[in-house]
Amino acid sequence: MIPTASIRTSLLASLIMVMSCSKGDSPAPVTPPPPPPAPKAPTIASLSVPSGHPDTEVTISGTDFGGTAAANEVKFNGVAAEVSSATTTKLVVKVPVLAGTGAVTVKTSAGSATGPSFEYLPDTLLAGTEFNRITNGSVAKYWKNGLGIPLFDSTKVSVCTDMVMAGPDVYAVGYQWNGTANVAMLWKNGTQTMLTDGTHDAHARQVKVVGNDVYVVGYEKN
Repeated sequence: MIPTASIRTSLLASLIMVMSCSKGDSPAPVTPPPPPPAPKAPTIASLSVPSGHPDTEVTISGTDFGGTAAANEVKFNGVAAEVSSATTTKLVVKVPVLAGTGAVTVKTSAGSATGPSFEYLPDTLLAGTEFNRITNGSVAKYWKNGLGIPLFDSTKVSVCTDMVMAGPDVYAVGYQWNGTANVAMLWKNGTQTMLTDGTHDAHARQVKVVGNDVYVVGYEKN
């Protein structure tokens, strides 16, 4: 018969061994990684040009911009601008139409920044005619900031009689010779439309835009 004291001593020794093994097998505590740094609000250091016409490309230099075009909201004098490309330090944008002179701002999810004032230069538009040696006659043209652009087919004699702007759109009217008669014409942003079929001589004299409606005044012989 085994003495009771020996049994107790053996059980105590076994318990100590089990506890020792359990402590040795416990994994070391894991330290969680630090949280990512909070995003910083953008800053604007400079603009590539201090002034410009609508659609002028401007590079905005700074820090902490959104890495994609969609991640940045850029405004000129409070008017939203199109962002062509973006990195965290440079944004390429276009001056919005009818922006006016005022500060350039950039807004991201982390905050916003106000940069230098940008001088808005409205487009200068003139309409008229220019002599064409090929046709030995006049060609309807308009001049935008000094650059001449034919309104109608530059191989045919044509005349511009009126021109108006409605927001970003440019409308012009006049007439163009088709070989047998003058055709009344309407021009909008590079697209020309014949207002008459060319059977009878016709002139478009004036144009007016009201909302989405375009009104043209002129005459057609019958």
